[in-house]
Amino acid sequence: MSSQQGAFISGYCGDLKAYLKDQGLQLDPVAMQYSERFNAFETVRDSVIQGKQSAIECGPNTKTIPREDNLNKITNEKGVTSKFSNTFFTSSTKLLINKSKLRELSENPENLRIGVLGSTTTQVIGQIYPTSTIVSVGSRSDAITQLERGGQSGGVDAYASDEILLIGIKSDENFRRGEEFAIEPKLYGFTREEYGIVTYNSDYLRDKINDWINTALLGLIAHPETPRFLARQRLSGFHCTP
Repeated sequence: MSSQQGAFISGYCGDLKAYLKDQGLQLDPVAMQYSERFNAFETVRDSVIQGKQSAIECGPNTKTIPREDNLNKITNEKGVTSKFSNTFFTSSTKLLINKSKLRELSENPENLRIGVLGSTTTQVIGQIYPTSTIVSVGSRSDAITQLERGGQSGGVDAYASDEILLIGIKSDENFRRGEEFAIEPKLYGFTREEYGIVTYNSDYLRDKINDWINTALLGLIAHPETPRFLARQRLSGFHCTP
């Protein structure tokens, strides 16, 4: 689905849009960047804040304490009611690591350079691998560049993130060396990550989304291919008018 703003809504966000439309809600798609997440649609913030317009932020978004705090800050400072929906999927933080470095990960982690994005991930990985060199990575494309370069050439040997996002990076067509990397550990992760949808200025809208999560989305949650499906989900946003 496209709009005058050039937004495109697909995947489960597209299904949510169709469901809400059936509930009589008028939706206006808005193109978004990942840097705008959890910030009341930074590029169109005035209409959300000043007009108290309802809005939705749908995509591979995890519910963390810093993000919850940021939404509460927006609520307190801007008067925008910002809330996450119910959790609809859980994942965990893992490493996307060059297979040739797996032995060093367990025996000599001090030889590894691990890329991270965000302060929460930095803190977690720093506690688990205190002797490794932690490298700040600016974006998904930067992570791919650093992984392809490798730790010995000033890049990174591994990248830490939510498993869903790592699946997406590993299968990214721009990651030419994806087959040389593995997602570790396989059976568990370092943290628990909960996925949710952000709503602004409407408890009614949030209730409708939770109804959808509790019914239409149950089949998706139980499906074994759900992680790969979520990894391909684009970030989408839309204003909503009853």
